[in-house]
Amino acid sequence: MKQAIVNKLEAIENDYQVSILLASEAGSRAWGFPSPDSDYDVRFVYRRKADDYLSLFSKSDVIELGVSGTLDIGGWDLDKALRLLGKSNVPLIEWVYSPLVYRADPDFLERMRQLAQDHFVPAAGYYHYQSMAKKYSELCKAKDYKLKHLFYALRTALAANWIVEKQTMPPVDFDRLLEGLPVDASVKDEVAALTALKSTKPESYRHPASAVLRAFLQKVMDESEGRSKQLVVPKKDVLLLDRFFKEVVRS
Repeated sequence: MKQAIVNKLEAIENDYQVSILLASEAGSRAWGFPSPDSDYDVRFVYRRKADDYLSLFSKSDVIELGVSGTLDIGGWDLDKALRLLGKSNVPLIEWVYSPLVYRADPDFLERMRQLAQDHFVPAAGYYHYQSMAKKYSELCKAKDYKLKHLFYALRTALAANWIVEKQTMPPVDFDRLLEGLPVDASVKDEVAALTALKSTKPESYRHPASAVLRAFLQKVMDESEGRSKQLVVPKKDVLLLDRFFKEVVRS
């Protein structure tokens, strides 16, 4: 599948006359708990020709191809990506730190990761993850639920907790997230067993509710909520983004 993705990225460059600077996995395959039929959620950042950025006539700043089979692929123009990075956009930061990179200019990726660190706003990251955790935890209150919803709830609740604890962007990989926080061994063991199970079940699979994980979820979210006012608001230098944008366009 990786070669098919690389071929598709090359076709996009030819069809749209752009240069793809970074392409990575952004879904459950990057998070570390895919099902056999999980989509490949490929996201990319691209640069247009320099003259395109000088035109009086605006151009679309996204390329969206939609879903074809198990491949869901789309990307953002460099200018859109950097503006969103300046706002500490969590999905974009996850693209930048994804453990599954399909294509990347090494220098561009290194600079983007540094800029992501420099412009990360803990409060913005916390509210993004905490709101998602609440949404998915509600779906896990039934007597059974989609196993993927449980993992989405666990991941986002722990990510919000990580930000409250460390004031940094949490790891994209779920195992690293779990290992980096004080989580009871009984919870880790149950999660490990469910991760193995999920790797054998389709996305639609429903699993009997776990009282242990439901209680753990609520505990983590409550702890994060109670400490969210401690989050700092760092100073940012958006001119760094502007200078980087000009460097990349001119290169």
